[in-house]
Amino acid sequence: MQRIVVLRQLAACAASCLLPLLLTDIVAAAEPASWKRLEVPATLAVREDVTTVPAGWRTLLDDRPHVLACATFFDGAPEKQASLVFEHETRRKDKIVRTWHFYTDWKDGAWLQVCYSGTAATLVRRLPQGTTECRIEFDKTTTVDGYEQINAIECR
Repeated sequence: MQRIVVLRQLAACAASCLLPLLLTDIVAAAEPASWKRLEVPATLAVREDVTTVPAGWRTLLDDRPHVLACATFFDGAPEKQASLVFEHETRRKDKIVRTWHFYTDWKDGAWLQVCYSGTAATLVRRLPQGTTECRIEFDKTTTVDGYEQINAIECR
């Protein structure tokens, strides 16, 4: 009889002690991954060359830094020109946050392209496999080459 009581107490403890731990694991697995900031170069050094100098002119190259100006996402490599439009936008007093969603079964994956002020040179990179969404935070009060300044690019 005493043995049955002890077994019932153990069963009750297991249900009350272990069930919350199991539920916590299930809930944690259902939550989306946390946002991770993408490190994007703030400036880009570019060596330019003028291919044809008009008669009576000479070239003088400016050494101002090329500053991060814009970013966009692509379905596949940017050369395919399948640029994506953001799906959600949140506007606040001094910032805008735009969010893009991706499908994990895209053959060529999702890509990011960033552009810089005063140059046609851009940087591109494939996003890590399994990335399902990215967001870009812009500063509404500052522009770079006519684009809102990028404060952060995050993905998960």
